[in-house]
Amino acid sequence: MLQRIQSLVLGLIIVLMIVFLNLPLWEETNLEKGIQFTIMAYALKSSWGLKAIFPYVCSAACACIVLFLALYTIVVHNNRPLQGILVVTIISVLIGLNACLLLLPYKVGQLASMQGSWSNYKIGAFLPIVSAVLSIFVLLRIQKDHRLVNDNSLR
Repeated sequence: MLQRIQSLVLGLIIVLMIVFLNLPLWEETNLEKGIQFTIMAYALKSSWGLKAIFPYVCSAACACIVLFLALYTIVVHNNRPLQGILVVTIISVLIGLNACLLLLPYKVGQLASMQGSWSNYKIGAFLPIVSAVLSIFVLLRIQKDHRLVNDNSLR
């Protein structure tokens, strides 16, 4: 099960999604007013102590979906066509998650519209992009294994 490289990479994707759930994704700060907004994977936090859960929990739900799909893909290592379908699903969810991560800070910036503030993406916002690239690598390795097994069957 773990002797194949794609299983190890899927394990790395699982670790990245767990880290993604715990790191800040975006932050906006206004030093004049002392206000700070931070987007986590599950909520929008402000320095006032306010938290908004929806729609930010959608990114956490997507990360959990990717996490469980990657875990299931490791478990069904003998069924390569199903693994391919699961990895394509993982890639699709990660693309949707990346789109949300690009849109949410823009919407928060419109809501806050603070003059004299600065905002930046944090390291957590880039983990789904890394996971998507790794998922493409996994898909290519699964296809390579599938071709190898089919070629050996003809001999």
